[in-house]
Amino acid sequence: MRRELIAALFFAILALVALLPPVLIELGSYDGGNLEKVESLLSDRQSTIISLGTLFLVLGLSVWSAHLTNKSAEKRESINRRTQAEIKISDFRQAWINDLRDDCARLISIADDDMDPIELREYQYLWTRIQLRLNTADKVHADLVVALKNLTAAMHSKSKIADAQSNIQIEVNSLLKNEWDRLKSDLKKAQDNEVSEP
Repeated sequence: MRRELIAALFFAILALVALLPPVLIELGSYDGGNLEKVESLLSDRQSTIISLGTLFLVLGLSVWSAHLTNKSAEKRESINRRTQAEIKISDFRQAWINDLRDDCARLISIADDDMDPIELREYQYLWTRIQLRLNTADKVHADLVVALKNLTAAMHSKSKIADAQSNIQIEVNSLLKNEWDRLKSDLKKAQDNEVSEP
C-alpha cells in the first residue's frame, strides 16, 4: 500500500513541476517586483488556480480513499482467513470426535474374554487407533487410556469385563463432552468473527 501512496505523491510532485514553467513564463509577463507579479497573476488567473486547487484536492482525496478502502479490504481478508481456518479446524475436530466415538463403541462391543484371533486383532487395532488419537498430557485423555488398560487387564483375568466396559463408556462420554464443548466454542468464535467483520 505504501508503494501506491509514494507513486501518488510522486505524480503530484511531477504535476507541480510540470506547471512551474508556464507559471514562471506567465509571471515574467507582469511588471513590478516578484510579490506584485505573483499578486497580479493570482488576481488575473483566479479561476484557473481554483480549478487546479480543486483538481489536486480531488486527487488527494481519491488517493486517501483508495488507501482506506485497501486497508479495510486487507482487514476483512485477514478476518476471513482466520474464520476459515477456525471452521476447518472445527471440521477436523468433528471428524476426530466421530471417529473416536465409533472406534470406542466398536472396541467395547467386541471386548470379551473369549475372542477369536480375528476379533483379538481388531481389538488391538482399535485400541491402538484410540490411543494414538489421545493426548495423554490431558487428564481426560489419560483417564480414558487407564480405562482401556483396565479393560484389557479384565479380559486377561476374565473378571469384571462389564465394569471395565462401563468405565470406558463413562470416560469416552466425558472426553467427547469436553471436545464437543470445545468445538462449539470454536464455531461460536468463528461466527463472532464473521459478525464483527467491518
